[in-house]
Amino acid sequence: CSSDLFNEGQFSGIFQFNGPALQSITNQIEVKSLEDIISITALARPGPMASGGTNEWIKRKNGKPVEYPHGAFEPYLRNTLGIVAYQEQVMEIGRSIGDLSWEDVTALRKAMSKSLGKEYFDQFGDRFKAGAIKKGIPAETLTKVWDDLCAYGAWAFNRSHSVAYGIVSYWCAYMKAHMPFEFAAATLTHEGDPIKQIKILREMKAEGYDYVPVD
Repeated sequence: CSSDLFNEGQFSGIFQFNGPALQSITNQIEVKSLEDIISITALARPGPMASGGTNEWIKRKNGKPVEYPHGAFEPYLRNTLGIVAYQEQVMEIGRSIGDLSWEDVTALRKAMSKSLGKEYFDQFGDRFKAGAIKKGIPAETLTKVWDDLCAYGAWAFNRSHSVAYGIVSYWCAYMKAHMPFEFAAATLTHEGDPIKQIKILREMKAEGYDYVPVD
């Protein structure tokens, strides 16, 4: 099973999972679905890791109750356990709850791509809160919501990329699970750095696949 490779720490050759950030998150949870792979891909970015969003997602994934600042936010945050993980979520919340214009949320998207942070986001805060209050969301709730959007959302990755990356990672895991030697040969062929090739061979051996060194 492809998910077993992630849960057993067999990351060698798996797209995006060769680095320590994604491996660290994966080692703390049980990967059960493609959606988990997609979430890990986004939450391994420096922004959510630094803001605390990644750690909170891990806790909730491991059983901590999922909380939403208000019921109105559940449709937008359900798939990420109440955590803002993607740029698209910030845009949806801004449009649907805060009544921000398309120009506003487009500016937020560009700001997130450049990691401009809370200072830039705050120029939209009053408008967002005014729009959300019209939806019946208490003002005191919105202060924390906006702080969370600024903390998590200002550094968020976009879901469209996360999905594309996650699918490639899954394909790699599928091929590795069902055709391990062919996958290893292809991975070695496309890695031109001899030092990295040796690293791949050593990882393979640790995973139970031996090889004959050059005589």
